[in-house]
Amino acid sequence: MRSRTFFILVGILVLMAVAGWGLLNRGERERPSTQMGGYLMKNLQVNEIASIVVYGPKGKLTLKKAEGAWVVAERWGYPADFSRIADLLRKLKEVKVGRKFQSSEDVIARLSLADPQDQKASEKERGIRLELFDSKGEKRADLILGKERDADPATGQTGGRYVLRKGVSSDVYLVDWSISGPSEEPSSWLNRELLSVAADDIESIVCLAEEGKTVRYAFARPEKGKAFELKSPKSSGKINTSELDRLSDTLSNFRLSDVASRYEAGRPLEGFDESVRIEYHLYDGNIYRIYPGGQCKDAMCRFRLEVGFRGMEALSEKEDEKAKSPEERAKDAGKLNERLSAWVYVVPGWQHAVFSTELSAFLEKEEGAPGKASKKP
Repeated sequence: MRSRTFFILVGILVLMAVAGWGLLNRGERERPSTQMGGYLMKNLQVNEIASIVVYGPKGKLTLKKAEGAWVVAERWGYPADFSRIADLLRKLKEVKVGRKFQSSEDVIARLSLADPQDQKASEKERGIRLELFDSKGEKRADLILGKERDADPATGQTGGRYVLRKGVSSDVYLVDWSISGPSEEPSSWLNRELLSVAADDIESIVCLAEEGKTVRYAFARPEKGKAFELKSPKSSGKINTSELDRLSDTLSNFRLSDVASRYEAGRPLEGFDESVRIEYHLYDGNIYRIYPGGQCKDAMCRFRLEVGFRGMEALSEKEDEKAKSPEERAKDAGKLNERLSAWVYVVPGWQHAVFSTELSAFLEKEEGAPGKASKKP
């Protein structure tokens, strides 16, 4: 045998050995522990997961990494709640097996382990399907989540959930499930936090109509720490402090319920009035503009949000010398506006009602006026 042929054969044998080792290693990586108390997915590399797909009775949810950040695909790439995703992946890796048993058609139906896309199965028989992919699109895990089993202290029965591992084993596993959901509803995975602006940091609140040409009302503090006073228009009515407090406090923990769509400047939104806005002017020079948008539908209301900066003249001369310069603050405001103004948000009707665009909402009702009974002498 020629030496060249010999080396070629040796090379082929080496490649076959490496491929065989890789397949065996992959099988070991994916194989769940059959021992009671063992991890269902002990070798799951959570840092390599780049996409999560959830199928359920109400549809499909896709979470994916885009430019290093998690987003919700079914909401036009809106930022997802990273802490919730991290918690899901961490707990999946920590799930332990209580016991296992062979599956059958009857078992799958009874324990709600049918694929949620299986139209032949009843809704009661379908489970939640959870697929995990890496950045190359390789599937790292495929689970069907079935019924939960309640704990019973009287009999010593522990709680848990029945799980199938698609493509790995035909067995059913009872695991110690402590994960909420997961839900296939896109809105439940959104990063709901929008703003956190303390009421004490607000210098004035102004409602503008006709695209800023008309002032419907303006409240301002005479100085920081003082109560708001009505500056425009002139009125002899008494300020309803509770309603005004609601207006000034609402940005302190401002959260969305859902995202209606992306926003494209210059492209009118159907049924959305952009001619009226409420501006919050802060002592640090920032301006938050809320566009209430008019009518609500099914107790859910749309609104838009923008961020601006008033410039150097708006800043106090007594500010800390270590604070950011006006130029830096303007740049920060621009970045925040780029992120927040790109969307049309949804909030419940009760939250939207705080953004009244009429002065009368912030004045005490006169005795005998409609909607309020007169006080008896």
